[in-house]
Amino acid sequence: MKKLSMKKLFVMFLVVGIANICIATLVLHYNFDETAGTTAADSAGVGNPAYDGTLRSGLIFGDDSVTGKYGGALNMDGDVDIAMNTDDGSNLPGAIAAGNNFTISLWFKNANWTDGGVIFSYGKSDLRFSIGFSNLNGVPEIRVYSKALNGTDADVLIREQLPLSGIDNDVWHHLAVVVSSTQGDTAADPLIYVDGSSAGGTATTNAWTTDAGVRLGRRESTTKVYYDGYIDDFAIFDTTLTAQEISAIYSASNPIPEPATITMLVLGFGAVCARRKK
Repeated sequence: MKKLSMKKLFVMFLVVGIANICIATLVLHYNFDETAGTTAADSAGVGNPAYDGTLRSGLIFGDDSVTGKYGGALNMDGDVDIAMNTDDGSNLPGAIAAGNNFTISLWFKNANWTDGGVIFSYGKSDLRFSIGFSNLNGVPEIRVYSKALNGTDADVLIREQLPLSGIDNDVWHHLAVVVSSTQGDTAADPLIYVDGSSAGGTATTNAWTTDAGVRLGRRESTTKVYYDGYIDDFAIFDTTLTAQEISAIYSASNPIPEPATITMLVLGFGAVCARRKK
């Protein structure tokens, strides 16, 4: 039997290592590059039918399109929203639900934090979850509301974090929220990252509640709390991304690296480990 050279053995170990590193799946992605119409196409290719979004309240590609972080983006001007399709009327892809792990990633610009506004709202199955901007005594913050409906005793965990200064400074900023559930059907502990970095967060009792529905640009409620600002490349992953992966997405030259461009973040080759698609 022919012996393998050290070089070939190294390549074999490298390939196995990459396969073990790149285990997250991109389960939803809106790039907002459309030039007309009211459908935000989901390019992740997981849903059947696709998890497309429907622009509502007069929002339309072309008229409300702006130059994005990558390609096009949308101007959510404080009174519009996007209804997001679900697989069976109960859950988004990647099983965003109490007890599961997931990561939300998006780019925002010129966010009007003085009036607040919910940028993403999820109210299906056993989880109520929202991400938005808030004004706390004149200081901008990003706020996450997470409530698990596990029986009669709801488990509520709310996190807040003061973002980097100048979030309304006409510059694109990256926002990621990582949710890791380690105790079963609980609200878990969201970690908030702004521009690739996280400064932790503190609990608060003042946040938006979220009713049933899945929306970009507001919460599903009679008091809608619209988001006022630009949005680009909204994505959902089916696991918790690491701090290194989030930092690499923030620094990458393209929004969501494709499987064909898989590189070795953890192995130190200076790029992001691309999310695989199912």
